[in-house]
Amino acid sequence: MLNKKPITKNNGLPFIAANPGISGDEFKFTEEQTKQYNDVLTQALKYKSEGDQGNTASYQKALELYAQAAQIGQGRVWVPYLDLGNVYRAVKNFSLAEAAYNEGLKITSEALIYQAKIELYQYDLKKSPAEVIALYEDAIDKTVENVNLFIGYGYYLEQNGYFKEALTVFEQLVSKYPDKKDFQQEVADLKKKV
Repeated sequence: MLNKKPITKNNGLPFIAANPGISGDEFKFTEEQTKQYNDVLTQALKYKSEGDQGNTASYQKALELYAQAAQIGQGRVWVPYLDLGNVYRAVKNFSLAEAAYNEGLKITSEALIYQAKIELYQYDLKKSPAEVIALYEDAIDKTVENVNLFIGYGYYLEQNGYFKEALTVFEQLVSKYPDKKDFQQEVADLKKKV
């Protein structure tokens, strides 16, 4: 089943509007906090990019700045936690990556955080299929309808031998997106495996 939860609103400030991350209508950044938050995130992204390009020492500075952005957001902004988790994954500190994603998920049920955590579970922590499936199901249940999560769930089920369950997912996708030939082909292929 595809989810039907309401979209989390942001406070409408320029950077934040382009990069959602505020949970709760009552929380508002002051003009000074907005500038500080945007500046810190911009600097953190610069250092993360340097780390991604091979200057791994820059990751530490990115981590410090993303933590500072989280502090500016007073625990109400999820974007820094997603970014912290991503940098922790890059430096292979998977327990802190998971902790950062969990902090972000305490703020909002954002699909991007779930997708990052699912990838962490699948590729880095090599969690069991039961644990990954449970996380997919939690994500699908708690996020605004996100077709990418649902597609990933279907393929994961198939890759792990859950053909009947995968067929159900892809049949739902075909009913929602009848013109998508990929989904129709997946249904046909899965019917042969069930």
